[in-house]
Amino acid sequence: MKRTLLITVSVASMSLLAACGGGGGGSSLPEECKKNSPLQITSPGLDALNGEFTPKDTTIFQAKIVPGAELFEATPEELAEIESQSIGTAYAVVVADFPVKENQIIGGFNSGVFPPEEGGTYLAFTLFPLDPTAWKVGDYLSWDAASSYLQEVGRSLGSNSTLYLSTSLADSYYLGGPNDGTPGGIKVLAVDDENLCLEVNYSSALLSDSGEVFNVKGVISGKIEDYISGDIAG
Repeated sequence: MKRTLLITVSVASMSLLAACGGGGGGSSLPEECKKNSPLQITSPGLDALNGEFTPKDTTIFQAKIVPGAELFEATPEELAEIESQSIGTAYAVVVADFPVKENQIIGGFNSGVFPPEEGGTYLAFTLFPLDPTAWKVGDYLSWDAASSYLQEVGRSLGSNSTLYLSTSLADSYYLGGPNDGTPGGIKVLAVDDENLCLEVNYSSALLSDSGEVFNVKGVISGKIEDYISGDIAG
């Protein structure tokens, strides 16, 4: 039976597209964004994830932000009308130690990724801009300081950044949330129509009495996949 560890309460968002491996590239990007260096993970109680996490695929999907959108059983025509009401773009960033393009059981922005049965681990961040009209270099996306427009965007869970982690390395099951005093977050180092680069120092309190904190730290960079009609964050 497949074993899965889940951290936080957000299911990240993806689209049915081939993954984009490696760093973001692009001569205009900061030097640290031009390659995918190992991330540093602190994971109390799960030694298999402690230490370096080396990405093999970094995939970035996008979705139209439509506060209050009703997507259930919407027809293609209705989805097109909903899309026209978009106020901006949200991103889902998937960092995996396996080739995502070889495990393409992937739905839309509101779905998820299935890792390999043995040894597969991925982190998936759902990101909403501070100002829905524009992504800006230097923006800091945290769990505990949400933009006001997110009150009507259910898929944001009311936060500018959320994390979902799945691994087949353990039987454990955790849910996490903001850690008082050290919520951590994500800083935008570079962003344009094709590239997104992030400095991550994201902490999540594990649901236990120990006060232990899961943390992932490092730089994530990748190419942004083309938009697919119907990928809506509402």
